[in-house]
Amino acid sequence: MDVYKKKRWLTHLDRNQLHREEGSLRERERQVRRERAQRSRETDHSKSAAQREEGLLAFNTLLIDRIRTHSVTWADKRADLERDTRFHSAGLYEADRRQLFDEHVDKLHRTRVDQFHRLLDEHVRLDTTWLEVLPVVRDDPRATRLSRDEDALEKVFDAYMVERVKTAKKEFEELLRENQFVEFRVRWVGMGGGGAAAPGEEGEDTEPRVVPKLDLKEIHAVLKVRGQAIPRLKPSSRRARPDDRGLFGHPGKAKANHVGARGEVVTMRIVSVKKTIGSELG
Repeated sequence: MDVYKKKRWLTHLDRNQLHREEGSLRERERQVRRERAQRSRETDHSKSAAQREEGLLAFNTLLIDRIRTHSVTWADKRADLERDTRFHSAGLYEADRRQLFDEHVDKLHRTRVDQFHRLLDEHVRLDTTWLEVLPVVRDDPRATRLSRDEDALEKVFDAYMVERVKTAKKEFEELLRENQFVEFRVRWVGMGGGGAAAPGEEGEDTEPRVVPKLDLKEIHAVLKVRGQAIPRLKPSSRRARPDDRGLFGHPGKAKANHVGARGEVVTMRIVSVKKTIGSELG
């Protein structure tokens, strides 16, 4: 190989090495830029999340300060809210503000309804009609804060009474299940408590067996607690209750036909038990 060719060969090797080094350098620079961009995005995301949290807190505080009734709409109050700097908190979109407003108003409404229910608890029985309770609750702040429209209050009252009737039915069914022990007790007494010797056994007692007397006070003690929770029911003087099937679910019969005055259910039950005792014990 002559000197000229040798120089060209060495120059070609140097050029290839230079290209490889330049390629490695460019790849390293691209990697550094990618890592830097990733860190920048993560930083921006953390900053945005922090700004959003601050914005949510500021806007909720604005709603608590400015919106104190549930009977307003977003269209009514948006312009007034917009004049406050907290309305423009960073990290919030228009949809976020609208959602927060609706949630705040719904929470206010639920709170007012709960307060009105507690007011009704103080004055309402299962046979109370809206016309009877209206003069009592009309001017109470727990009613006026919910609404001054009597028709709107009546709708809340009707829904409340539906739940009260459901609860009364459930408690009465529990009462009947608890009182099943009465029939068992009667039969146990009639059989001598299950402890007498069987006929034909050695040592059978030929004397007349004395049957222990069933103590009605024991029955009263159990029935009285639940029985007092069942007041007299009667059809509404204004219109029928939402559930007009009666406490026991018999269609076509007024509620007054099913349940008498307070504690009458208990009395009827005890009378039935007395008759059962008489038939069991002769």
